[in-house]
Amino acid sequence: MNKVFMNTEVYQELPKISPDLARNQVTQIVAMIREREIMEISARDEDIPLQGLFTFLKNMLAKFPDIRESFAEKNSLLQFLIHDCLFHKETRGQMIQKAKAMPPKCKHPTSREKCLELLGEVCTDNSEGV
Repeated sequence: MNKVFMNTEVYQELPKISPDLARNQVTQIVAMIREREIMEISARDEDIPLQGLFTFLKNMLAKFPDIRESFAEKNSLLQFLIHDCLFHKETRGQMIQKAKAMPPKCKHPTSREKCLELLGEVCTDNSEGV
């Protein structure tokens, strides 16, 4: 899949983005991911826009490693991806409702895969950890 993406017009346009613009975009994309409502009620539901945000952010961080290394919210983003997007599970019985979208944010296998790919990119050369 990464090979296919590398041959797309979007990937080929990434070098034309200035580092300052890329920094602003990374900050905006992180905010969009954090603020996005939970759309996946079960593993059958797929939040394609969220998957796109994960993929675009991963590619921005891969293309601009200096942004990844100096990103001030890196550890906060790591915690958010791990806890809120992948592994948060509501255990209070009265809070769980079948028709309401409950955590984690990523339930569909593709959403989880894209989130894990982003997590791997954020963890690259991260000596601080969470």
